[in-house]
Amino acid sequence: LPFSLTYVVVHFVHAFSPFQIFATEGTKLASALHALSDQVHDDDKPLLVLEAEKLISMCKELHITAKASAQGKSATFTKVDACILKTRNVMTLLCQLLPLCSKILRKSLENHVTNMTFLESK
Repeated sequence: LPFSLTYVVVHFVHAFSPFQIFATEGTKLASALHALSDQVHDDDKPLLVLEAEKLISMCKELHITAKASAQGKSATFTKVDACILKTRNVMTLLCQLLPLCSKILRKSLENHVTNMTFLESK
């Protein structure tokens, strides 16, 4: 390959690594959410587990799409569009997950404060 074409190919391949990194980090977050769900013992647990499973699935799809090869302008455009759409879907799910996590952590903190107050009163 001539230098300029090699340069374009190398940078094209690297253009999709942010999508792969995002998918990998999303999978790590889903793992942390599963760990959190092990500590939750109320009505929020099933929803947290369900959303974590959705996150894993979406991140796998994004990772596969970002790793897939694309030949030609049209296929490349389709791949970029698919990666952007999948990333947007993950971000939408995260926007739904954050308030749930906040609620769970707030309850946990309230329980902890209540327990500490009870222990101090003895």
